[in-house]
Amino acid sequence: MKNYIFIQTLGPLIDRFHPRVLVETGTHRGRSGCYMVQQALQYHPDVEYHGFDLFDSATEETDQAEINGKGHGCYEIAQARFAAIGLAYPGFRFELHRGFTTETFRKPIRADLAYIDGGHSTATVMHDYSMVRESAIIVFDDYQMDSVKQALREVGIADRIETFQNKKTAQAILINQ
Repeated sequence: MKNYIFIQTLGPLIDRFHPRVLVETGTHRGRSGCYMVQQALQYHPDVEYHGFDLFDSATEETDQAEINGKGHGCYEIAQARFAAIGLAYPGFRFELHRGFTTETFRKPIRADLAYIDGGHSTATVMHDYSMVRESAIIVFDDYQMDSVKQALREVGIADRIETFQNKKTAQAILINQ
């Protein structure tokens, strides 16, 4: 698990900006999404989460094409984790979308915080960004990958990001507010 994301980037961003609407590409099994939701629920009783992932439909071929190294997600596990939060917080709403974001994420969302960590091909990162580009804060995980860097250059925001890096990975953070 990438605990640094929670402790050093996502947590402080949530504590600073108090987001209510969250979007995540690459929900996987719901760990980072649930963390973000629980942090945001400290500030709003009606947090809204939109998660996108291939979940169980991922294959070795999709892993290779999208540079996925963490294994396949699981819709049922993610669904159960978010549903449990919903039981404790009746104002919390969530939607999980299965499939490629190029097929399932077709209507842009202006989130308070968007976390892009799904497919890592340049085309997928560019598509995911296009769906959340009006969001207040956008975090791109795995910025150490050439494909992610290329996507940010191609959409014209490489000069507007802040970066965080540890020994294994890096993130790019774009603050639009």
